[in-house]
Amino acid sequence: MSSSTGANLTQVSINTKRDSHPQDRRVPQQRSLECFEIIWLDAHIDEKTNDNSNTITQLQCVVNNNLKTFDNPDQCSDYISSIQNQKIFLIVSGSFGQIVVPQVHALTQIELIYVFCFDKAKHEKWTNKYKKIVGAFSDIDSICNKLGEDGNSCTNDLLPFSAISSAEEINKQDPSFMWFQLLVDILLNMKHTDDTKQEMIDLCQERYKDNEEQLEYIREFKTYAPDKAIWWYTRNCFLYGMLNNALRTLDIGTLFKLRFFITDLHDQLKQFHSEFIHSTSIKAMTVYRGQGMSLEELKKFTTGGLLSMNYFMSTSTEKMQALEFVDQAISKSPSNQGILFEMKVDVKTCHKPFHNIQHLSFYPSENEVLFSMGTVFRIHSIQQTGSRSWSIDLKLVAEGDQQLQTLMNHMRKDIGEGSDLFALGDLMLKMGHYNKAQEYYELFLKSLPENHPSIAATYNNMGLVHYNQGNYVEALNYYKKTLEIQLKSLTENHPDIATTYNNVGLVHYNQGNHVEALNYYKKTLEIQLKSLTENHPDIATTYNNMGGVHDNQGNYTKALNYYKKTLEIQLKSLPENHPDIARTYNNMGHVHDNQSNYIEALNYYKKTLEIRLKSLPENHPDIARTYKNLGHVHSNQGNFVEALNYYKNTLEIRLKSLPENHLSIARTYNNMGSVHDNLGNYIEALNYYKKTLEIRLKSLPENHPSIAATYNNMGLVHYNQGSYADALNYYKKTLQIQLKSLPENHPEIATTYNNMGGVHDNQGNFVEALNYYKNTLEIRLKSLPENHLSIARTYNNMGSVHD
Repeated sequence: MSSSTGANLTQVSINTKRDSHPQDRRVPQQRSLECFEIIWLDAHIDEKTNDNSNTITQLQCVVNNNLKTFDNPDQCSDYISSIQNQKIFLIVSGSFGQIVVPQVHALTQIELIYVFCFDKAKHEKWTNKYKKIVGAFSDIDSICNKLGEDGNSCTNDLLPFSAISSAEEINKQDPSFMWFQLLVDILLNMKHTDDTKQEMIDLCQERYKDNEEQLEYIREFKTYAPDKAIWWYTRNCFLYGMLNNALRTLDIGTLFKLRFFITDLHDQLKQFHSEFIHSTSIKAMTVYRGQGMSLEELKKFTTGGLLSMNYFMSTSTEKMQALEFVDQAISKSPSNQGILFEMKVDVKTCHKPFHNIQHLSFYPSENEVLFSMGTVFRIHSIQQTGSRSWSIDLKLVAEGDQQLQTLMNHMRKDIGEGSDLFALGDLMLKMGHYNKAQEYYELFLKSLPENHPSIAATYNNMGLVHYNQGNYVEALNYYKKTLEIQLKSLTENHPDIATTYNNVGLVHYNQGNHVEALNYYKKTLEIQLKSLTENHPDIATTYNNMGGVHDNQGNYTKALNYYKKTLEIQLKSLPENHPDIARTYNNMGHVHDNQSNYIEALNYYKKTLEIRLKSLPENHPDIARTYKNLGHVHSNQGNFVEALNYYKNTLEIRLKSLPENHLSIARTYNNMGSVHDNLGNYIEALNYYKKTLEIRLKSLPENHPSIAATYNNMGLVHYNQGSYADALNYYKKTLQIQLKSLPENHPEIATTYNNMGGVHDNQGNFVEALNYYKNTLEIRLKSLPENHLSIARTYNNMGSVHD
């Protein structure tokens, strides 16, 4: 990384750690530890003794029931490894610590480790080797106190940011940046009812039901007034930790319940900010913030890009105070980079309110400037100031900033200008939070009077929720409700009716009802041709959908014709690098691929890739799919080295963008195994098939056909290596699953019988071989056309046995 310009990577959601309040603020343990997973491993954890019970109760109170206990090192280690986006404080007994610490110490999710033991001197001999071990402790009080201190320090680096570059096209920017801005906009503009405050109190009481200290604060909060929002936010109680943990994890449900307090806090900042700018001659000011982050996080910043602070950000007017946090961050972990943010603020043109809350805070002596959540800065420069220290100059984005406004307008086109439950549901739908979207649509529906014009749109979007979840029957029910209202209230050729017909068609398509799907697409097209301009993108979408039906029915000529009509409109009505054009090229490539026109398929897939690399984020799933398609064509052409390169590109993206046990990763491993098998790299092939199997065994039912297919592939590799006994074992596993999961005359069962016959044939077990070939023939005669080549091959195999 250049020390003068910093990194220039893009499209990032950065989960840095927690907000840095000025140095002398006392923060209670409950508040600072909400952002962490606390794990306790001890062989005696479940023993029913008073001492044990009291210890657990004391610790539970400190961490607000955020405690998970284990008495088995292997189970604990496996659980820690499974944690993806959470930092862990691990408490471990001395004896188990010597087993588990070497296994988990290097994991990024492990933040700090505490060894709880009777003999401190004995265990300090080995704990000194591990940098993340805080120390050895012989009593629970000292652990609780240290947890609270460390929670305050570590949480300083845990609160959320999101960043985008200045140069990328809108479609290539990280959508989470824009989503958060819209979420803030919606939450701050929602109307509140008399029940809103009580809903929040009910949630807090449930969340802290076993914590009497916090329950007392919650009871006091019942007398809360809006002019005390800042005072309550800065107080040592439930509000700070609960709100910031919800922002860090993007817990929309909690944020929705806290919306009235979020609005009050923002509005109070806005009120005092307005008074300040009308009473001061100050035009600009500089504030500071010090914290830690990993080098990987730092690389995601780009000079000239935008940085959104996705929380209520605390800063200081004192540079030395911020530098103390930088030093703390560096000393806390050898992997931490210490970051000093120096923020230039134009007082009168900023797009979000801020204020020096010294006289409004629960701690009035603190010289703290608090910014409202979602405040956006432009990164002016990134300078390395030491081996692990950096200075980042930021400038507060002004009201009306062109790039920010363009991004917001782009997102608003999709969800409209509303700031109600319907808009929140739309945003959740866009973000993929389908259960939350459904919940907000249902609440919105309950608030509408009978025959309200928004009811049909709400039903439609509830249908979209279920469609995206694969609940096609439910989706169809909602679309039918939508259609029923539209047919009564709209003109017969209204475009909204066409949209609903299209949605119904999509459901039938995904259910495999291709004839029904085609009928609805025809109804869609009939209305669109009457009500829209001839080159309207929606008409192109309908042609595309009709092409998809014919593609799946094997009517490749018709499919290609519809895709050509789609492309013709898109090239006239969309920008040349629009993702929809890439999708059409992909579909045309797929048709040629199915027809074994590999040169044509390759050309269309290359056009697809060219557009997607220009218009989508670099690790977008559609780019991975295009690489996979190119690999598939090259594999079918026998260009196995080229195929392998494309599959490697596919894997690289999927490992970055998907959970480690995602089935798409398994399919990629399988494809790579197949290529290595064809290249004669049998050891490599077997390794990839083993990786495939590992994921499928974790992610699929035990008798799933894909697991059988993997066993079959592993059997083929052993067969090719001449390891016939191993091959036979894998074929037996294959057959065992297929007989349970497939129809009795399924062609794949015949293939497995054939493979088992081949093994016995090569081992000289000719009677066994003949029996398996007979089983193969019996199924193929029932399931294939009489002149199929597979039947001929089976006769040939039986003949070779008789030779």
